[in-house]
Amino acid sequence: MKKISLRWRVTIAAAFVLTLFCVAMTQSSIRDANLIIADPILKLRTEAIADPILNGDQNFSPDTALDETVYNGLDNFTQRSYLFMLAAIGGGSFLVYLLAGYSLQPVKKLSSSIEAISEKQLSSRIQGFDSKDEIAKLADDFNAMMDRLEIAFLREKRFSSNAAHELRTPLTIIRTNLEILAMNETPAIEDYEHVVKIIKKQNQRMIALVEDLFALSAMKSSSIEDVFDVKEIIVDIIREMQPLANQRKIDIQSELSSGLIKGNPIIFRQAVANLIENGIKYNTEQGTLTVRSLIEKNQYIIAVEDTGIGIDQEQAAHIFEPFYRIENSRSRNTAGAGLGLALCREIIEGHGGSVAYSPLEHGSLFTIQLPLNQNLTAVNEPD
Repeated sequence: MKKISLRWRVTIAAAFVLTLFCVAMTQSSIRDANLIIADPILKLRTEAIADPILNGDQNFSPDTALDETVYNGLDNFTQRSYLFMLAAIGGGSFLVYLLAGYSLQPVKKLSSSIEAISEKQLSSRIQGFDSKDEIAKLADDFNAMMDRLEIAFLREKRFSSNAAHELRTPLTIIRTNLEILAMNETPAIEDYEHVVKIIKKQNQRMIALVEDLFALSAMKSSSIEDVFDVKEIIVDIIREMQPLANQRKIDIQSELSSGLIKGNPIIFRQAVANLIENGIKYNTEQGTLTVRSLIEKNQYIIAVEDTGIGIDQEQAAHIFEPFYRIENSRSRNTAGAGLGLALCREIIEGHGGSVAYSPLEHGSLFTIQLPLNQNLTAVNEPD
């Protein structure tokens, strides 16, 4: 069954209210006519018959002609009242139908404009609503929503394109080296070893990319319900990263405070580990990596500071975007797919916090802010 249009619904509702009003007014008018006209006349005649002073001791015979005139007048009044009532209901309903159609024209225009926008026309916007009424505001809100939707679609499109490129690049490298090997009629053992080494390296690169993509996807559906101590996680990460730091002769210093936050400790660990690992990998040899945490205004703050080459101010604005890599300091051999910081931001924001980058005179500073659990107790314990 086809749904009733808004215009008809408004008309039916108005007709119903108008009918109740007209019926009540008509009944009231008929009742008043009886009280004002007919009842006094009939009462006077009754009193005249019963009172000898009024009839002069004469036999008073009822005037049937007068009775018929009164009752016929009342009948005519009643009929005309009902006819007028029906005319008022019909005319009023028709007028409401016309006014509703006129008033809903902007809504119909807005609906037609929205229907004309397809999934391939996300750049289209609704035009022609320059008034300051509710319809114009609705059109503005729709355009604002389309702006956000277009940005999201472009971001997803760029993300998919970058992901495909990152997967295609190592596959191309593997195929090229295999073709070169196949062209050599008498390859040496060293040639095979070289190709195997390249395949392993590119395979690790693809595995890392897939793991990061899965982590981004898992973060959006993650259940954040556990309460854990951030200090314990940071201490564990530093312990695991110590061999890498020793290899690059990086001195790791820490000053940590205990703090309870609500979230997913496994996923949260990955975010902090990304920052600490970057602080080691992109630090200067024999440099220093400092990890601090403190509590300030019911916020748990983590600061990861390195003495590396830093990040250019123009590039710093994009470092949290997926697949973005800093050209000067990160090569494809060490930077992975450029998802580390994007994943870090996604995880931290999923825990209700924020992550920011600040340039230093010699190095970089990444700061994480997280909301504390209300029952938090903290003790500064330098490590």
